Amino acid sequence: MKNFKWTDEKVKEFCRVYTIGGYTDDYKDCNTIEKKMNKFKLLKKKIMENNETILDKIELFRKLVSEIDISKYEQEEFGKIVYQISIEVFSRQDIEILRTIKIV
Repeated sequence: MKNFKWTDEKVKEFCRVYTIGGYTDDYKDCNTIEKKMNKFKLLKKKIMENNETILDKIELFRKLVSEIDISKYEQEEFGKIVYQISIEVFSRQDIEILRTIKIV
């Protein structure tokens, strides 16, 4: 798979996958190191694509909220508007992913 960059963290993660991979649903049909490696890269690529999509949605949400004139609303009403925007922009799966993100 082209454009896959191995980092120390990814190597460590793959080592864990390689040693227990056959016992997980994602790797149950992978019976060689090559198959496990290709599946690992594929899954990582999907995660990266999902992250890019979420970043786009975060930017859209930020833009929409920043365009609201907050001086026209009480705090509770503004909160409800922001909540409605978040429901329109983010899926439930997005919310679950956002909950797991580590902010540094």
